[in-house]
Amino acid sequence: MEKNKKIANIILTVLTSIKTILLIGLLIYYMIKVLDASQYDDEGNIIALNNSQKGLIYFAFISIIVTFILLAISFLIYFIYDYENKNKLILFSFLTFSIEGLIFSLYLITKTGYQKLKIDFKFFKKWKIIDITLIALLLCLYLLISFITGFIPQMPFWITISIKYIILYFGAYILSLSASFTLCLLAACLTTIMPGTAIHTFVQYLFDYFIPIVGFFVAGFFVPKNEIKNKYYQIFSWLIFVISPIFVLYGSRVLSGVLYWLNPAALGDDVYYSFLWEGRWGYSAIYNSFNTITDYVTLQILVPVICKTLTYIKNKVELKKLNSYN
Repeated sequence: MEKNKKIANIILTVLTSIKTILLIGLLIYYMIKVLDASQYDDEGNIIALNNSQKGLIYFAFISIIVTFILLAISFLIYFIYDYENKNKLILFSFLTFSIEGLIFSLYLITKTGYQKLKIDFKFFKKWKIIDITLIALLLCLYLLISFITGFIPQMPFWITISIKYIILYFGAYILSLSASFTLCLLAACLTTIMPGTAIHTFVQYLFDYFIPIVGFFVAGFFVPKNEIKNKYYQIFSWLIFVISPIFVLYGSRVLSGVLYWLNPAALGDDVYYSFLWEGRWGYSAIYNSFNTITDYVTLQILVPVICKTLTYIKNKVELKKLNSYN
């Protein structure tokens, strides 16, 4: 088995490297295409993108390329050091559309067996008072930050800094999956009353707000294990913890763009494009990458620092729960 695992590590490394190189080449091609795109000015004339727009395009695409490289490395690290957690491998492979990851996860299952995924969704039954208290406190903090940031002006390409999501990450870090899911669900529903929320149709609300916010509970599947002391695992486990809900966020935003914002039938008006581009899917994928990658870079910097700094709260919560069971 050990020999087979080493061979699997080598094969997966080669396949992931090839896939990453191809993706980087495709991203560079699209970056050049977007930089050469034109736009309409206020008088209806076609002009080139300005320097600030080009700067954001460079930032977005370079950040995406770096993210894909780190993502490939982190997946390999997980496969090598934490391969016994097949649930995590399969889920992460599914979220990142990693075909080779799914194949090798299934290969490991056939060789070592499968441990049934244990998700405690028996709401309220195993919750303690501290769980309900934490959900309430984190929800209030999320709504407060959401209210304040709703008055901050947006940058080009409708970019906003979504620091409110840090609260949902912290909830996923210290709460059970069921409690984290409840926190995200309540946050998604109460977002409708926030001043910065723009709701036009149910479909637009579903993909712009509800699914992205609820999707942050996915981070609870990837909470880093402190008992694994390998420094590379610790670095890249935090990357996966932060990036896993971002795939849900990004995919939902792209669907919102295609189904509503770039759909004349749904919008009931002429569709506005920030830059000239043919094809709703391609435009939505590129356009939404700007604000999503800005969110991701911000969260990748802040979330690990805040969660690790407040780990003592997580330890106290777990200790209190343990004492309540005894």
